[in-house]
Amino acid sequence: MARLQQRVEQRLRPARALGVGARQQQHRLAVLRPEGLHVQLDRRPVTHRSEGTPSRRSGTPGASVLQVPARHQHPVKVRFYELDPYGHLNHSVYVQLFETGRIELLDSVGLGLHDLEERGYRFVVSRIETRFRASAVGGDALVIETEVVENRRASSRWGQRILRGDEVLATQEVLAAVTDTDGRPVRSPDFMAEALAPYTNDPDDEGDA
Repeated sequence: MARLQQRVEQRLRPARALGVGARQQQHRLAVLRPEGLHVQLDRRPVTHRSEGTPSRRSGTPGASVLQVPARHQHPVKVRFYELDPYGHLNHSVYVQLFETGRIELLDSVGLGLHDLEERGYRFVVSRIETRFRASAVGGDALVIETEVVENRRASSRWGQRILRGDEVLATQEVLAAVTDTDGRPVRSPDFMAEALAPYTNDPDDEGDA
């Protein structure tokens, strides 16, 4: 123990010679206590950064905070005339509800279908894949969740789900494209990507898929 105290004293001498205060020394050096050796860590806050990597949509270079994109939510209620002969929400209605969810998201960010038409663009669906997990019945309160899974220059991929509380009743993946008013495929305009950014997994991804 005496030898260990001597080592600590030797380490303290250079700090004293440089005028380092006792409190600063305690932040950096090990001090002896009766129960043995106790290490006291520097309590000053440390900001962890990833060099040269900006945080996602944070605008702060080097910050390591990852912001998760939001899902647009639209509540609906199952109407009795939408039921099939078995008393369940008809499968075709799910497709309509998913479309309603996408249109509501577009409207919420200023990309309503009529507005796009006036600017010379149309938003069209090229592929839909729907999976059914559970049945809804008349009077059920549902929520349609919609997000843009991937936004490319020539196409976008959308992910959706319909929930009853925490239970997922159905999911849908949609591949969509942008055309001009004559139906010819065109590159998605920058203003569309910017408007969809809050609901997009990676709004900075500008590939040519």
